[in-house]
Amino acid sequence: MDFNIIWSRILDLKGTIFRTAKNYELFYAIDDDCVLFSRAKGSEKEGADHARARKDQVKKAFELLRQSQNPQIKDIHGVTTGPAYIFATFKDPRIGAI
Repeated sequence: MDFNIIWSRILDLKGTIFRTAKNYELFYAIDDDCVLFSRAKGSEKEGADHARARKDQVKKAFELLRQSQNPQIKDIHGVTTGPAYIFATFKDPRIGAI
C-alpha cells in the first residue's frame, strides 16, 4: 500500500477517537505536517499533548512496520515519540496500514 493513501486517511480522520493496545482512548490533530496525539476526553490526562510526529517520521514507521511479518510497537521505537499512538492509528481498520 502506498503511504500517500495512508497519510490521506490520517488527515481525513483527525479528531476521531482511536484506541491503543492498552485500550487508552486518543485522538490527534494535524499541524502542518505533524500529527499531535492527545488523550481523549474523560481520560486521566485529557487533552495533554502526549506525542508529536512529523510526516517523515510517520512514513518511516509505516515502512518499518510494513516490512515486518508480525508488526509490533517495538519495531518503531526510536523512530519517533509516541510509537504506541502511531501503532494504534496504523492498526485501526479505518486507516488499515498494518
